[in-house]
Amino acid sequence: MTICQSCIVSQWFKGKELAFAFGINLSVARLGSVLNGIIEPQIAGSSGTPAAIWFGLYICIFSWCCGMVLVAIDSYADKKDGTVAKLGDDDKFKCRQICEFSLPFWLIAVSCVTVYCAIFPYNTYCAVMLEREWNLSENFAGAIYSLPFLISAGVSPFLGLAIDKYGKRALMIMSSSLFIVVACVLTAILVVQDYTTINYSFIAPLVFLGLAYSIYAGALWSSVPYVVRPNELGTAFGLLTSIQNIGLTILPLAVAATI
Repeated sequence: MTICQSCIVSQWFKGKELAFAFGINLSVARLGSVLNGIIEPQIAGSSGTPAAIWFGLYICIFSWCCGMVLVAIDSYADKKDGTVAKLGDDDKFKCRQICEFSLPFWLIAVSCVTVYCAIFPYNTYCAVMLEREWNLSENFAGAIYSLPFLISAGVSPFLGLAIDKYGKRALMIMSSSLFIVVACVLTAILVVQDYTTINYSFIAPLVFLGLAYSIYAGALWSSVPYVVRPNELGTAFGLLTSIQNIGLTILPLAVAATI
């Protein structure tokens, strides 16, 4: 789904619209994560886990309906244009072209896997960490762990506009990586020692993480169309996602082996 979304956004929006389009897409996705963190624990607590699972199923059905509407829009656009795109032999992607990807693409890939291997595990265990280390209740931790997503949802479109206007994608990627380092360091040094009261110092690393996520996603994914040819976009996004998931598979195993 992520690959298809990225390809569709890259095909429908070009140039100075691209980062803003990715920002809007990210904003909607992050709002979904925020609502999930707030609503699902409430449903599970009041009506049981099966009710929460059924609610998730209804959301998936709604997502499928949105996909069908997108198919209809694409079909209507093709009929309105009155042309059917046909790929010649020179336009078709060949697997050997992966070896011809430029150095900037592979640098993006390395950055992608390292940064997301820092962000996703942090988010995954954030709620549990807030309960154990900052003495928050289960419901409060389930709601507040979504703060980075909420920040990302609000800030991403505006950052996308800024990136489209001023460029500097590489500088943005570097800055977001620095914010992640700051968030992790703050988390390590702000862990509370008094477990009888709630210490709100946890807000600081969550804010930095939200800003980092907002900057990084808008700058990184909108950079891909600039470093590969149009007929390589699907493969490029797919390869990035695959490398990212390989890293997210190996990292937890490596961390568990050191514990």
